[in-house]
Amino acid sequence: MEVASQYPRSRGISLIELLTVLVVSSILVSVAIPAWQGVTARNRIGAARMEMISLIQFARSSAIHRGKAVTLCPSTDGVRCSGDWRNWQAGTLLFEDRDRDRQHDPDEAMIRIGQGHSEIIIQSSHGRRSIRFGPDGSAWGSNLTLRFCSTDPQLNRALILYGSGRTRTSDTSSSGAPIRCL
Repeated sequence: MEVASQYPRSRGISLIELLTVLVVSSILVSVAIPAWQGVTARNRIGAARMEMISLIQFARSSAIHRGKAVTLCPSTDGVRCSGDWRNWQAGTLLFEDRDRDRQHDPDEAMIRIGQGHSEIIIQSSHGRRSIRFGPDGSAWGSNLTLRFCSTDPQLNRALILYGSGRTRTSDTSSSGAPIRCL
């Protein structure tokens, strides 16, 4: 006489089924990781560019509101301008620049200290070590281009600041070529 179990007999997965799932999963992961890295790099550049647009607009409105010249510059230590046009990603300083020497002095009001960005490069036009806004909101000097670069040149973007103090973004250089950092 056969005794029937009250529990149905459970069947597990076979070794072949397990290996098939592992192979398919590894293929999907190997395809997804590069795509995910591109998405994160694109987001880093987009976030840094939007933050810089916001900072430039804030600097311009600060100059108008205060009725005084302000300077925005790259800084590696959060205290002094570094003077390195190739290193805006390390951080920024925004301050009233009464003597217009493009350096923060103890008697000049510090308006904002910007945080740095990792894994991207931000460079300004060759030799442009700072951005100065006059009391009327104009950006002194010639037009300025800030280049935002990653390891994938196709993701590079630019932010162009006009003498009027207005900005625009671009995916290519003025010649139509891809944006490159030095």
